[in-house]
Amino acid sequence: MKAPTGMVKNAVGWGEPFLFGVPDDQDREFFLDTGLELGEALKVGGLDSVRRYAMRQDGSVYGAHLEAVFRERREAALKAMSEEDRQRAAKAIMASGYWLAELTVPVRSVPPAEH
Repeated sequence: MKAPTGMVKNAVGWGEPFLFGVPDDQDREFFLDTGLELGEALKVGGLDSVRRYAMRQDGSVYGAHLEAVFRERREAALKAMSEEDRQRAAKAIMASGYWLAELTVPVRSVPPAEH
């Protein structure tokens, strides 16, 4: 089995489960197959997701004190990698992303009940 990397490695390191991922460009169909409808998808760490889920009313960002910790971890991980692995990691970061998905149960018209 390949060792976890990226977001999965962070989740494992924090003792959190990483349950699944959705194939790129197939998110709407994937969720429809489960009976859910994809509303809005926000990039994790993107401005919209930070404003909605991590910004307090006073404008400060929840968890901002952890940025230095994350930066140190990234720098240490990059130093431990070969140049080839660093290039591969940079390409992977540019090619993929992690998203927060707003899901709803679609409203279906129900025929009136017979009496």
